[in-house]
Amino acid sequence: MSPEIDISGFGGFSWCLLCYLFIYETPEEHPSITKKELLYISEELGKIEHKQIKKIPWKSVLTSVPFWSLALGYFGQFWILGFFCTVQTLYMGTILNLDSITNGELSCVPPLIRAIFACMCGYPADLALRKGYVKKIFIRKSATIINSIFASLGFLAIMLAGCNALLNTIFFTIGGLLGDFVTFGVCMGGVDIAPNLSGTVTGILNFVGVIPFFLIPALVGFVTQHERSMAQWRYVYYVTIGVVLFTATIYAAFGTSEPQKWGTHEEESMHKIKKGERSYSTVGEF
Repeated sequence: MSPEIDISGFGGFSWCLLCYLFIYETPEEHPSITKKELLYISEELGKIEHKQIKKIPWKSVLTSVPFWSLALGYFGQFWILGFFCTVQTLYMGTILNLDSITNGELSCVPPLIRAIFACMCGYPADLALRKGYVKKIFIRKSATIINSIFASLGFLAIMLAGCNALLNTIFFTIGGLLGDFVTFGVCMGGVDIAPNLSGTVTGILNFVGVIPFFLIPALVGFVTQHERSMAQWRYVYYVTIGVVLFTATIYAAFGTSEPQKWGTHEEESMHKIKKGERSYSTVGEF
């Protein structure tokens, strides 16, 4: 048997190397940018300078309702992605008894369709923001709520589909169809509420978003340790639907895109930030 080669690590290293070589902090620092390109970027984005906060106000951050509502939104939206990344294939292989080839072919359909659909929806979201048809918070919350509803309906349908592989694939596709809405949903929330502290806040939120990738396999292992059956997997789906709907509700009720005082420089007024910021969606910014 020939040894299998895992190229995922090499791919990640290559991507980091490319980022290190070609990504710069500002357009002005890029060695090969032309004057025409620099002028275009300056005119389109404007020269909005956010001064760096020297001391992170941890107490204000950790007692902020907008921050915690966003963190819960992060957790729920990445729970959906975590399910598809960690245990979808396991479910189709163990419960539907698919062979490895068929399982691989059917399991790749949901993420493929999700990627295509994300490209189709990203531009209209950007356009609506640029034209001023909607506000950023509307895009953020709508993306979160709609993705949560689609995912929950998909998981409910899977529980009713039984062992029909085709129906399961269709419902998995529906459930994960809008998974990449997270990009212009909660993922940009850290930049919205803390424009001068976005790196720190987004780093914390990304940590929160990774937690479901550990919890979901642990949950599946716990409920199926004595019996790998569809009845046991129902508990996984119930928990998933509960987490997704609860976190989306909290974010919809308390989330905001307004810059918070603790996330802006003390000498820079909130009015200046609101006046200078552009309404860009997010797919490109993330």
